[in-house]
Amino acid sequence: MSTRGTHAAARAATLLAALSVLMTVGAGVTAGVVMARDGGPDGSGTLVRGHGDSAGPDPTSQPTEWPDHDYTDWERVTGKPDDSGFAAAYQVPRRAWKTFEPDYAVAYRDDSGKKTASGHAPANYYGNQCSQDGSRVAGGWTVLADTEPSGDLVDLAEAAVRRWATGYASDGTGTAAPMSQPSTERLTLPNGSDAARSLITLDMSDSEGSCLPDSAEIMATTINTPEGAKTLVQARYLTRPGITDEEWQQISDSLEP
Repeated sequence: MSTRGTHAAARAATLLAALSVLMTVGAGVTAGVVMARDGGPDGSGTLVRGHGDSAGPDPTSQPTEWPDHDYTDWERVTGKPDDSGFAAAYQVPRRAWKTFEPDYAVAYRDDSGKKTASGHAPANYYGNQCSQDGSRVAGGWTVLADTEPSGDLVDLAEAAVRRWATGYASDGTGTAAPMSQPSTERLTLPNGSDAARSLITLDMSDSEGSCLPDSAEIMATTINTPEGAKTLVQARYLTRPGITDEEWQQISDSLEP
C-alpha cells in the first residue's frame, strides 16, 4: 500500500469517528469507504473507496434458481417519494443489518466535488463481525440510486454499476484501480417487473486491512417506472461470514416499484 493510500485511509477513519459515518465497507484500506451525512434531512454524503480488478465469482453469468423467497423477519427499506408520491423499496434481513431513513443521502464525488453517483435509503451489513480502530466495518451495503429517465434496462443497469464501481475503486486521489467489465442479464423479478441486473467484481488482494477479503462485488438491478428508472445498488465482500449468495439474490429480487 502506498503512503498516499495509507494517509487517505487514516483520513477516512477520522471522518468515520467525527461524523458518525454509518456506511463503511472498508475503513483502513486504500482510502477506505465512507458514506457521510451532513446536518439536515436533505444532507448528502461522500463515498471514497479503494481498489478493484476482475477476479472472483460472477453470480450473474449463470443465474442460480432459488426456492420461493421467504421475507419473514426481513425489513422493508423505502426510498424518497417522487413528486407524484411514488417511492421504490427493497428488503434486507433484520438480523445483522442496519437501515437508514428514506432521505439519508449518499454520493460518490470526483476531485471537483461533482457527484458521480448518488442515492438514498441505504442499509449496512454487519454480519461479518469485524472492526478496525474501534469502528465496525460493514461487510456490505445497499442503496437506492437516485431516479433517472427511463430507457433500455441493460444500458441503464450497466451505466449505474459502472458509476458506482468507479467510485468504489477510486483511492480518493484521482487514481482508479482496474475492475471487471459488467456482466449483465435481463430478468423478470418475482413481482413481475422487467429488470436488468449488472455486476462488477473488484480485486482487493493488494489492499491492507484486517477486515478485507481478496475480492468484492457491486451489483445494480434496474426497473422502469412511470416516474423513471429505479436502481438498487448492492455491494458485498466475498468472505465468510458474509452475505450469502441466496441473500444477495433475494435482496436484488426484492426491488419493487
